[in-house]
Parts: sequence; C-alpha cells; structure tokens
Amino acid sequence: MKATTKDLPASALDLMKELSPQEREAVMENAVMRLIPRGEIIVHQGDEADRVYYVLRGKFEVLRDRNHVVAEIGPGEPIGEIAFFAGLTRTADVIALRDSDVIELDREAYDKISRSVPAFTRMILRSFGRRLAAATSTAPSLALRIAGAIGICAAGSRPMPQAFVEGLCSELSKLGHGTPIRHSDLPADHATLDDRAVTEWLAMRERELGRLLLVTGEGNARWDRLALRQCDFLLLCGYGPEGRDGPVPRNPLEDFALPLFRAEHVGLALWREKDSEPIRDTINWLGNRSLQLHHHIALDTDRDVARLARFLSGKALGMVLGGGGALGAAHLGTLRALIDAGARIDLFGGTSIGSSVALEMARNPGSADRIDHFEAFFLRRRALSKLTLPLYSVFDSIISTASCGRNSATA
Repeated sequence: MKATTKDLPASALDLMKELSPQEREAVMENAVMRLIPRGEIIVHQGDEADRVYYVLRGKFEVLRDRNHVVAEIGPGEPIGEIAFFAGLTRTADVIALRDSDVIELDREAYDKISRSVPAFTRMILRSFGRRLAAATSTAPSLALRIAGAIGICAAGSRPMPQAFVEGLCSELSKLGHGTPIRHSDLPADHATLDDRAVTEWLAMRERELGRLLLVTGEGNARWDRLALRQCDFLLLCGYGPEGRDGPVPRNPLEDFALPLFRAEHVGLALWREKDSEPIRDTINWLGNRSLQLHHHIALDTDRDVARLARFLSGKALGMVLGGGGALGAAHLGTLRALIDAGARIDLFGGTSIGSSVALEMARNPGSADRIDHFEAFFLRRRALSKLTLPLYSVFDSIISTASCGRNSATA
C-alpha cells in the first residue's frame, strides 16, 4: 500500500532520522509499504531482481538452496540490494522470521527517489557497507591461488644458472603456464623503463599469453625491481652448497623483494650440479628468509625442475600415508599401482609406519626398487613382528635404528 510518514512505525522514523521530514515524505510518496507475515518468502532464489526492500520492523532469514542459512536481516538494513544494483538474479531466498514491515521500491521508484532524495541512497549504501564489512571480518582465508606472474630472483651470492631458467621455462610451457619475459623482450620504445608504460605492457602480455615468468638478474637493476613489483609470487634461486659455510646472507635484490611478498607467496629453489651431491645445511638458507616451500634441484636431471614447475602451476600431487604398524605394508601395493599408472607424486607425508615409507619414497619417488626394498623389509623379514628392549622402541630395533632421526628430518 502507498503510505505517508504518519503510517511509519516509530522504529522506522528512528532509522530514517538522517532524512528531513520533506525527504521522508518524498520517499514514502514513491514507495510501497508492505506487511510481510512470518514465513512468507519475500525474495525467491533465481528470480529477476527488479525490486529492493528496506526493513522497517521485524527480521528476515537468508536461505541459500532452500537449506543453508547464510545471514539474518533486521531493521535498518536493505534486502536484495546486491542483485538489484548489479542487475543479477536473486542468489538466495529471503524469508520473514517475524511479522515484518518493509518499504518496497521497484526500479522506477528507486531511480526517482535517488534523484530527488540522494540522502536515502547514501543511507542504503551505508547499511550495505556495514553488512559487507561484518562479513569480511569473519570470512575465511582464501585458498592459495596460482600466480599470474612469477618473479625469479637469485638468492645468495651466485647468479642463477641459465640452464635452470631455461629448463623451468620449458617445463612450465609444457603445463600451459609461464611465458618468460626478460628486459630484452621489452619493445624498443619501452627501453627507458617508464614505470607506467612497462606495467601496462606486462598486463597486456599476461592477458594475451596467460601466466608470466619474469626473469631478473641479467644486468638491468631497474628492470629487476620494476618486474618484481608486478609479480604475485617470488621464486628465489640459490646455490645449495653455499650453505655449507654458515648462514647465507641475502643479496640486495632479495632485501628489496622479500618485504613485497607474504611468506606463503615465496618459494626457494636450491640448485646443485649433480644429483649425486648430498643435500645438506639447508637450515642456513632458511634462517633469514620467510617462505612457503623450498625445493632441491639437481641440474643433471629434468626430474627436479619438472616437479618445481608442477608446484608453481598448481599441478603438484601430494600423498599422506597412515599408520598401523605392519599394516603399513598395504602402502606398497598402492604405491606400485600409482607408479605403474604413471603418477608423479611430488610431496609425501605420513604418520608412524607411514612416515618411514614416506621418507624413503620422498628420497626417490619414482623408484620401483624402493618398493621392492620395503616389501623385503616388512613382509619377508617380518619387521615390527618381534619385541625388543625399548632403547629406541618396543618393536624391532632394526627398523627403529634405521628410521630414528630421519623421520624428524622430513618434518
């Protein structure tokens, strides 16, 4: 029904107190005031959003997919404003929890009021903003997203090997991710490195080519800093054996780059020449670098770089192995079947006996020989089947000695 301010409940007058009496009358001349009985659906999910409502008195429940309660709406708050303003269909049902009074505005009425009473529009938008702020403060953290632009930067004192950079670019390309961009790839008219022009050019390249790998450390310090400021993820690349001499200091470009990124958006690749070289002293790289994961890369095999590329492109596969004593032998058949099917497992975890299996598989994840070794150890030699003096464990000292210390290193 059409109404005047005389018909408004006292609570509504308080809600509209920032409007002058003339502005309230102008709103009511164009609005329809409705009584919504308890249990009535005022907004239906999937319908066209051709009206917006403003609650004067009562309470409403927002129900998605007929089952999930996602919000409550009370006096002073709008109903259906997001879909109404954005031109979308309704995303949920809105049901009256009490007998409630609302102001209803169709699009024509709202446009007329917004022109004649701008303060009413600001009132609705402020209510919407308060609701959005409350939802944001309790929203769960977003899952990690695949980076649109990855910056690669040397760590420590050694430059990045060209073979590593080229190999990573190649593996990322195979996965449909990562087009390398260097300073030398800039158009001739961007050689002066005007910040805005380069930023716009990189954004255009990302739209055209997909995810980018921005390569630094090739002789242009200004490009290095400008490029890293445009990245979503920072990949540091250091010479692993450098850690044998103690904590590895950060270089100037690291000092510039690391404060730009949260730890979950930083990775570290530690390279060595040969796969046969031992991995050691990694802790000396991690003390002054906050990061998410670190990876060990041998340059004489494609396996490690391919695994790193899968992590960077969101295609890495992890496996967690459960406990259960001798029942852990069940992992062996599963692992053999997965390997025979071509699965490439990039990350292992486990508990109890599963941690021992995970440790050995992490050392050489594609090896069937490891599975044969475990089969002999756990099944034919019947490890964990005999009690012993509890120096390491109440079970076989042979497995306890073999795994003691190594499991903690995996964690």
